[in-house]
Amino acid sequence: MLGMASITQYKVLQTEINKVKKENKQLKEELEFYKRISEHPSAQVANMYVKELNGEKVWINRNEIVNDKNTLFQLKKDNDVLEWIQSLTVRYKDNDW
Repeated sequence: MLGMASITQYKVLQTEINKVKKENKQLKEELEFYKRISEHPSAQVANMYVKELNGEKVWINRNEIVNDKNTLFQLKKDNDVLEWIQSLTVRYKDNDW
């Protein structure tokens, strides 16, 4: 009976170890992504956004993306991206006056 309990405990521990390894890998990937913000040395952090391009997370500089329409239209659409696209077509809003 003791042998079966040990086998069950071993399997539970292996499952936990695998779960922790997977989480560790995900956290390392996320850390590497956040380190990539340094690839934009001239950008202010407040102007940097995390967006999705072709299924991959990328850093987007708000001030530069409006000049790169091809990339802008390839980004996954969310409220920010839709607002940026709209700002390309609307020169003035009634609230501006």
